[in-house]
Amino acid sequence: MSNKKIFKKLYSEKINKDDNYKMILKSIERNNIKMKKNIVKWISVPACLIIVICGVVFLNKDNNDIIYKPSDPIISGEKNYEIYINSIESNKGLARFDADIQMTNYYMIPYFEFLSNLDIPDDFDNKEDFKAIYVKKDKNSKEYDVLNHYELWCRNTANNRRIMIAFSNEYEPLRDYFFGDEGSKVSKINDFELTIYRYENSYMTTFKYNDINFDIETTDITEQEFIDLLVSIIK
Repeated sequence: MSNKKIFKKLYSEKINKDDNYKMILKSIERNNIKMKKNIVKWISVPACLIIVICGVVFLNKDNNDIIYKPSDPIISGEKNYEIYINSIESNKGLARFDADIQMTNYYMIPYFEFLSNLDIPDDFDNKEDFKAIYVKKDKNSKEYDVLNHYELWCRNTANNRRIMIAFSNEYEPLRDYFFGDEGSKVSKINDFELTIYRYENSYMTTFKYNDINFDIETTDITEQEFIDLLVSIIK
């Protein structure tokens, strides 16, 4: 059975379509996981740590700090997409700051339809690692009581190929890096526009689709696997 079919079966059985916010809060109280990270080198940090990072920002003060090299278009008439991969050739001008969040693992999540249709590579053996990321409502608060976003982590544990999908229908997921649009090319999937970036062995993109904010980042998956994943979300 393909991973896409496994996802559809898994989430039709396990997703709680009611809001499980109270249950997640109880889980947080039990785990009481508090994380504070100071980001020094993004390149040396494993992708699994990106969940505790919200603070490394690309500063493009003079429009020369980040240099993009857009790919030739990747076009599929059958699947209706035109893709440009914007490779990051230079990443000067990094700023960094601390991220103060709270994270919990959980097993029952509110219903999001896209989860049942994800096209995940068939060699991935871990496909249901879910997390919830909470922040404080203001700097004076002692409680982590605002749910910022959910995360789904999928991986091949043998070779460290990974996919991280952060999503929220209320907030933009916290992330470590931000990219300016100048010099990059916009892709289209089913007439929906988004910008795709590549840095070394990682692909990444952020977009809002069907009122859900997405932040997707991958490690060591192929270009076509990344495109297939996006096509499975953007119908």
